[in-house]
Amino acid sequence: MTFATNPENEIEIETLAKALAELGPEGMLSYRQMSDLVGFDIQHNRRYILVRAREKVEEETGLRFETVIGEGVRPLGKEELRGMGMSARRRIGRISKRVVARLTNLKGYNDIDSRDQAGLDAERSLHGAIREIASTQNNHIASLTKRGPIVVAAVFDYIRPQRAKPSEAD
Repeated sequence: MTFATNPENEIEIETLAKALAELGPEGMLSYRQMSDLVGFDIQHNRRYILVRAREKVEEETGLRFETVIGEGVRPLGKEELRGMGMSARRRIGRISKRVVARLTNLKGYNDIDSRDQAGLDAERSLHGAIREIASTQNNHIASLTKRGPIVVAAVFDYIRPQRAKPSEAD
């Protein structure tokens, strides 16, 4: 989803986008350099201009960028792209772990009607599955990524309990 850019900001966005697009594979554009280009502190004021410039370059060139905390922005190399997904999986896993912990051993759980209990159980189970899928320690999921993109069916096969196969007599 894109928003119409305020014409007053377009010059700053274009300036930053051009500087980002010109970065080499080992380059980095510091916050000081970016601030000098646009004439204000981009790290603390009007940061959305940097975000818009980065999104513009990513859309036009296919490059991906990483924020280096307190330093600036640098392009990711092809070998680093997988790290973007792993970082997101770690964050999602931590959130789901907290949700499961909060939904476990609730005071007054037995006083809740069965329909609400079922809803809580479903949420806890869902977040448990998300935590398992998101785990970067999960060797099975990691082995799937070595063979190519993870398909949803493969993930569901992993988390779904093994069903007993019907016998030939049935």
